[in-house]
Amino acid sequence: MTIPKKITNLSSLILLAIVMIGIFLRSYKIHEALGDWHSWRQADTASVAREYVKAGKIDLLHPQFHDLSSIPSGLDNPDGWRMVEFPLRDGLHAFLATEFPSLGFLEVGRGLSILFSTLTIVIIYFIVLPLSGPVAALSSSLIYAILPYNIFYGRVILPEPMLVMFTMFTLLAYMRYIDTAKLRYWFTTLLSLTCALLLKPTALIILLPMLGYFFASSNKNLKLFFSSAMLPALAIIPYYFWRHHIAAYPAGIPASAWLFNSNGIRFKGAWFRWLFGERIAKLILGYWGLIPLGFGLIKLGQKKQETLVYSGLLLGSLAYLALIATGNVQHDYY
Repeated sequence: MTIPKKITNLSSLILLAIVMIGIFLRSYKIHEALGDWHSWRQADTASVAREYVKAGKIDLLHPQFHDLSSIPSGLDNPDGWRMVEFPLRDGLHAFLATEFPSLGFLEVGRGLSILFSTLTIVIIYFIVLPLSGPVAALSSSLIYAILPYNIFYGRVILPEPMLVMFTMFTLLAYMRYIDTAKLRYWFTTLLSLTCALLLKPTALIILLPMLGYFFASSNKNLKLFFSSAMLPALAIIPYYFWRHHIAAYPAGIPASAWLFNSNGIRFKGAWFRWLFGERIAKLILGYWGLIPLGFGLIKLGQKKQETLVYSGLLLGSLAYLALIATGNVQHDYY
């Protein structure tokens, strides 16, 4: 099913209203100091941009931050190297803060996340629209816009809002490519997936709903299959070179092995309780959100395309929870 070329005026107005509500909620106390939940992690991200501003130049290959201790990596880090995700967000933050100093460094940082989160609201609408219709598309965008969990993490100075935006946009661009077979959508998908992987390799989970959309499409053929297979193969190359580059700066690479299953919690009772009970049911959905989630799961199976794409998103999310078992239990921002 292709995305309708014309959207009704009513749907456009409702989507605009949802976007405005999302921006308003995320802009609450935008001028407040960086002292909210996970402020220590936000400060790490913000300090990379701050160092760029102080240096007067943006060197994306050599990001530095304020922590010179050995705590993150276990090695002395006198130069303050910060070799984690490729600093796309930090570079953009520093550039805008330098070009528009009157806006304020903190405000620009939060404003960027609000922008990425708002774009995700719109992207979700256009993903769901051809799969489930305008009512489901608007409902999905509204839920994403007003969930308190999404509101908070849609304004934090962290790479995740940008990551989620690029990841979801990858799926949308790929759907357009499969529907039209136009090369520009293939390149758009490749660029978006590349950016997402440079931020976090866990963005690869989006391949599952992409695969579902391909097999559910009536346009699939051998040419589209091979061109689709090339997307992750090419998109991961810049990430490989980034990892190869930062390997020369071990003091700037935080310890990460503990994230996977360092305490052996994966698939144990505590793992299910914390992730599905505390994180998803309580913190994210606030319990009441389990009702529409349940109806959505019941509806799966009625339409092939809808079922395969949503099942891909669900399986990808579960795979992520299982892979980053300890990290997801220990910190809710994962």
